[in-house]
Order: sequence, then C-alpha cells, then structure tokens
Amino acid sequence: MIELVTIEEHSSTLVEWKRRGVSSRTVVYLDAHLDMQHIEDHKIRRLAAAPDIESFLSLERPIFLDESPRYCYSLENYLYAAVRLGMINRIVWVYPFEDFLPANRILSYVGSFMGPDRAKPYQERRRDVTLLGVAAGDFDLLVCPLGCLDQVEKDAKFLLDIDLDYFVDVSEARILFNPLAVLTAIRAAGESAAFATLSLSITSGFLPRVYLFLADYLRELLDRPELEAIEFYELLIAADERKADRDFEKALDLCRAAQRLRREAAAPHALVGEILKLGGDSGRAAESYRLAQSMDPRFFDSDVERAYSLLNRRIGFDGDEIDALRGKLTRQPANHDVSFTHLTLGLLYLRLGDLDSAVAEYEQCVSAGREFPRLSGGIGALYAKRKDRQNAHRFLSQAIDFEPPTYRKAGFLHHRGLMNFDSSRFEEAKQDLLEAVAVNPALDESWRYLALSYRKLNQRENYRYASQQYTLVKSQGNATEARLP
Repeated sequence: MIELVTIEEHSSTLVEWKRRGVSSRTVVYLDAHLDMQHIEDHKIRRLAAAPDIESFLSLERPIFLDESPRYCYSLENYLYAAVRLGMINRIVWVYPFEDFLPANRILSYVGSFMGPDRAKPYQERRRDVTLLGVAAGDFDLLVCPLGCLDQVEKDAKFLLDIDLDYFVDVSEARILFNPLAVLTAIRAAGESAAFATLSLSITSGFLPRVYLFLADYLRELLDRPELEAIEFYELLIAADERKADRDFEKALDLCRAAQRLRREAAAPHALVGEILKLGGDSGRAAESYRLAQSMDPRFFDSDVERAYSLLNRRIGFDGDEIDALRGKLTRQPANHDVSFTHLTLGLLYLRLGDLDSAVAEYEQCVSAGREFPRLSGGIGALYAKRKDRQNAHRFLSQAIDFEPPTYRKAGFLHHRGLMNFDSSRFEEAKQDLLEAVAVNPALDESWRYLALSYRKLNQRENYRYASQQYTLVKSQGNATEARLP
C-alpha cells in the first residue's frame, strides 16, 4: 500500500514536499510535461527564506496565468524550485511518448540554466532503448519509458509524483495508459515509494473532468496490498476506447454495465454525456451531464475552466466559440479579476490569428493595470511575421522587459532578432539572438541567424562558432521552434 495525496494543481506538490521535510530524494515523475522551467535566483531565495508553510504557500501562483512578480513558482516550474531547494536531486521522468526528440530538446533547455559548464548530457542503453539524461553537479535528470523503469536505479524510498494527464491524450480526449498497467510497472521496479502525489490538473484546463474516474481507480489500486483489475473502472476504460473508435453503441453498452455495478457512481453518466455529445445527441448529452453533476459535485465545470481548456489542450475552436465564451466570462462575480478574462480571450484570439481582437483584449488588460508578457509577446511575434516592424518592436520589447528568462522569452528575443536582421540592424540582431540561445540553446534558427549576423559584422571567429553550434543542434535532433504562446 502506498499513501496517495491528491492535489488540484501540480505546483502544490512542492508544498507537500516542504510540509514533509523532503530532502535529497529521487522522484519518479509521471507527466506529459516536464514542469522544470527556470526560476530567477531572487525568487528561490525568497522561497528558501519562507519562515513557515503558510508563507511558503503564499508564494505559489493562485492562477497559472498570473505573472505577477510577487509569486515565486507555479505549475510549470515547481520541479526546478524543488531541485534548487535541495528537496530532490534526481528526476526519473517516465516519458509517455514514443518520439524522444521533444525530450532531447527539453534536456537541452534544462542544461542551459543548470549551468552550461556543469550540465553534461548523457545516454544509457536499456533493452534496446537509448535513455537520455543530463547531469549537473549532484543533480541528475533521466528520461525513461515505462517499460524500462525496472532497469533504472532509484532510492529505496523514492517519491512518486503523478499528473493525471499522463494517462490521457488530452488533445484527442482518449485514454493512453491504464492505471493498473502503470502501477504494475512501477511495482515491478522492486522498490516501494515513500508516498505518492497525484495532481488532477483540471481547474487549469489540462484534463477534462470526465476522466476523474482515473484518479479514483489509482486511489483504490494503491489502497490494496495486491494489484488486480477492478471491473467497474475497466468497463469505463473500455467504453472510452470504443468512444475514441466512434463505436458509440458499444461504448454506451459498456457504460450501462458499469452503472449496474455501482449505481451510486457519477462517472458512467459523465462518460455517457461525452459519448452522446460526440454522436450528435446534445440534448441527451446535457441530461447525462446534469445527472452526473447532481450525483457528484466534482463534475461541475466552469466557463473559465472551458476557456483554459481551449488554451492548454490545443483543441480546435472558432471565433463563434470565443464570442460565446466572451459573453459568459464577462459575467463573472464582482470580485473576479477581469484582466485574466481579457488575457485568456486575447490568447485565444492569437491562436486564431485574429490580431485586431487580440490587441483589443491586451488594451483591456492594460486599462485594468496589468501587463502580461505572454500576450504582448505573442502579439509582437505575430506582427513580426506580418512584417509590421513598428508594432512588432513595440510589443516584443514590452514582453522582453517583463518576461523572466523562460523559453517564451527566448522566443520573443528570437522574433525581435530576426526582425532586426531583416532591417539590417545586425548589431541589435546579434544581441537579441545571443540572449535567445543563452536561454534556450535548442533554437536552431537563432543560431543560424546569429552566425549570419556575425558574418555581416565581419566577426569571423564568432561566425565560425555560431555556425558550428547551428550544425550541432541540427545534427543532434535538438532543434525546436520559437513558438507563439
């Protein structure tokens, strides 16, 4: 049996580790994302100086989009804080995808802020699979597929940290991994976790609420001395598989079988709602959702949550859906910070390429007294792509001034650097691109244009060095794009 602590958002794991006095431990980390973006040194010092758990908790972002400097960590960087605070010294990232190239890029990014002179990438061979890692001093990060976990060295009492979205392809809304199979692989590794944290990742919009039953399944499995399938949950997983295959009648039959096993459970009704919705029966789908909500309040969602899901799950939408959300989001309670409404809408308009509407939402944020570099930088990058240099420079510069050294800042610097290069301002381009690759060395096009800037400036040695780096990044398969937010 393993103690399971359920939390709403992944960053709260850091508080739980702090509360338990975790120090110098290995964490086996199950998540579709590596939540290890950079945090500035002064924020790490504030975390280290927090006199009690309440003070420590107050430094966590209450909303993942809140970029106020008063907060020190959030769901995208809590692992970095844990490393810098000495809580963990080794991460075994149980990687959920077959393509390891994105992981290689992430390792390159992590190495850049762990200290390029200290961070050493490495490879290990396990069962015909090449594992990737980066070591920096006493810290080690290893990327490992689930099937090789038993081959990886761990502490006798490691920490198990799970994000529920690990089990689901959130963009396609289908289950990828059965919790029973995952826990079986973890127990086959031989050691036992000291305790496990489970993040639901629902209020931030990463995971649809219909998959809450996976958290319940994990909890029941971990409470048992022996791992064995629980028929109720296996029926729901099978129904989800049929749903993904668009075999709606069979999916509904499996949900009904689950309902007969546990008549008090809301999860089958929520899943029936999803199946009926996909099948085009919106009326009966709404009835099933309402029934699930009446049986279990966890299935109530919100308009804000829906908007976040469009941002974070990378699912399709159109302008009509944003307009509908606008009407709902602007009717939030009086104590709701409207700047986050406008930020969310602005980012959604950016995704559609609707620059005028995104700028209008940005201006509403400024009127509310808030500056969000995620939005202003995205607007600037889109202006740059449209060759509007004046507006691009204005918005990108605002974002660069406010954004800490994250992968987003590297992208903003990249776009401004290319704009300066196209304007024959090669010295300014060089400075921007140098800073971009310092933050994220996997930006191959930044290396390329940095080399070209050096050549235009007749700096031959620097040109050769940047050209070599460009070739190296491309040859290692680390290359990545400077994406819009």
